[in-house]
Amino acid sequence: MPRIPAFQNLLFPTAEEARNAPVAKVILTACSDCGFVFNAAFNADLMEYNGNYQNSQENSQNFQNHLGNVADIIMSSLAPNEKVVEIGCGKAFFFEELRNRGVDIIGFDPTYEGNSPLIKKVYFNEETGRNISASTIIMRHTLEHIEAPYDFLLSLKGIVGGSTRIFIEIPRFEWIVEHRAFWDIFHEHPNYFSEDFFNGIFSGKARIHRVFSDQYMLVEAMLGDLADTLPPRTCVKYEDIFSNEIQHFDTLLSKNGRNFIWGAGAKGVAFANILDPDATRIQAIIDINPRKQEHFVSLTAHPCLSPEKVDWTTLTEKDYLFIMNDRYADEILASLPKMACKVFVLGKDKQGIQT
Repeated sequence: MPRIPAFQNLLFPTAEEARNAPVAKVILTACSDCGFVFNAAFNADLMEYNGNYQNSQENSQNFQNHLGNVADIIMSSLAPNEKVVEIGCGKAFFFEELRNRGVDIIGFDPTYEGNSPLIKKVYFNEETGRNISASTIIMRHTLEHIEAPYDFLLSLKGIVGGSTRIFIEIPRFEWIVEHRAFWDIFHEHPNYFSEDFFNGIFSGKARIHRVFSDQYMLVEAMLGDLADTLPPRTCVKYEDIFSNEIQHFDTLLSKNGRNFIWGAGAKGVAFANILDPDATRIQAIIDINPRKQEHFVSLTAHPCLSPEKVDWTTLTEKDYLFIMNDRYADEILASLPKMACKVFVLGKDKQGIQT
């Protein structure tokens, strides 16, 4: 993937700004011993997270249900009055879910936009985490953004101690491979993790919960079980497993119809950049997040629109709607009128389904 956005989740108010977004590339590389996969072309200098970064999915009831499920798992392990730290708490939706359940929690995230005194708008490190006392650490969709994840976990162990429990929610690379999900590979994620990797670094003592229809895993472990060192790695370029899937979608987009993507998150932006870099085949990307609407996605400058901006009843059997995540398909289709277009649910369908 030689030309993709440095940030998938950064949208712009004008098409010109979007086209001038920072450019990055991905060269997937794998450790043949532990299964760790990383982007050998990751450029940390391009990555500056701030309040303009928008990756929240909480406008979806389906995703809210997922957050509740993850909270249930974590709550089942918490003792009364435990002190909890969430590293990478984002816009604080999950943070507030736990607070509403009575959890004593503080958070760290430079992209946080609110005013809670319990959340520090900084990265968590040895300096900002000094004097922090916590018996449980939570990291949801954060570790995959950190260039040296094992070193970060090791430093975390040094800051808060080995008696601290950690919960890590993260995409499962096994799911990406199984579904040939090239739309789940992007520069924002320098790392891709398997269950075997976490079992390895936590001495076989990690407890792994598969969540969100197995797309994600919630790793539960004690920092004291984290190995103090890792053996030398033998790294090789990861085999190309995505070319057939990319060709399949390229053929669909080449037909003489209108194409829409539902989902202006990382998946949708990656899909658009790989398959329609000149923005000539995809009319728009639809999203229910009002902070993304009336903006333009990185590099391709496809417009992001609310569902109300499209007259769905005018679509014909030549047109396609690509839903970027099968977890949201039922919720999305229930919100739309009867349509004549074909709907393709990524991660689920091999052929379009007629609605």
